[in-house]
Amino acid sequence: MKIVLHTFGTNQIYYLQSTFLILSLLQYRKEIDSINVITDQPAYYRKFEKYINIILVDEKTINQWKGESGFVFRVKLKAIEFIITQNSDKHPILYLDTDTFIYQGFHELKNALLSGKGIMHINEGRLSECPNRSGARMWKQIKNQTFGGNTITENDYMWNAGIIGIPADKCREIIDTAIKMCDDMCKRIPVNFLIEQFCVSVTLQRKVEMQAASGWIGHYWGNRDNWNNLISEFFTESYMRNCSVEEDMERITNFNFKQIPIVIIPRNTEVKLHKLVNKYFKPKVYINLQQEGYQQKGK
Repeated sequence: MKIVLHTFGTNQIYYLQSTFLILSLLQYRKEIDSINVITDQPAYYRKFEKYINIILVDEKTINQWKGESGFVFRVKLKAIEFIITQNSDKHPILYLDTDTFIYQGFHELKNALLSGKGIMHINEGRLSECPNRSGARMWKQIKNQTFGGNTITENDYMWNAGIIGIPADKCREIIDTAIKMCDDMCKRIPVNFLIEQFCVSVTLQRKVEMQAASGWIGHYWGNRDNWNNLISEFFTESYMRNCSVEEDMERITNFNFKQIPIVIIPRNTEVKLHKLVNKYFKPKVYINLQQEGYQQKGK
């Protein structure tokens, strides 16, 4: 199994997330053929050089991967495609978003891929029955239409694309079709964040039997702020104790992945109240170097 993840830009939290993910993966490195990190910031991963493959891509390549529509989530599909083109030994591919972690041995998950199943995080239900506005709007725009050779029906399910696993013998066929679908949709409907996710979902479920990864891999998209704080605390302690990679690998084997939820669904009233409070009571205070009594040195 070849693991794929990608990070771009200068937002530090993505690198903390991906480092935490890598440490969780290294617990099970005997099950993994390689961990491949595609990034424009290789310096952030130097301490892991003996454990992972660091693949440098430049800004020009990233922009090309966004395609004619400039769709940022298309980069995920192109990153997977890039590893598949290097996959001469024909291993299955497992892509992971940075806001994920392995929380228990995934021998069964690997076996599912080796047996020819497709992997995504969790089945979120039929797009035709999607309760949120973005999904309902997208369904109206694409129902009964054909994209990349696939005609969309009311029985097509949306899977969460934080995890994408492709069996070895279907890698090229599935990723090529998903990219073609994505490009067709971006040309014909307003671009939105669900397009890449739905195209991968449709392509996989049309080609192979599906397996949810949620029993092995946590995806904290629904409680990201609290997980970011927890991960920051983990690496603050690592820095203060001057831990090596091997020591951090040992620490993560004892990490309690169940101490906070991976998803918190806020109540509508709570969300509206937060927005109202933030509108009238600006939650930002900055230091004021001009306040009375302050004198700059040398003046």
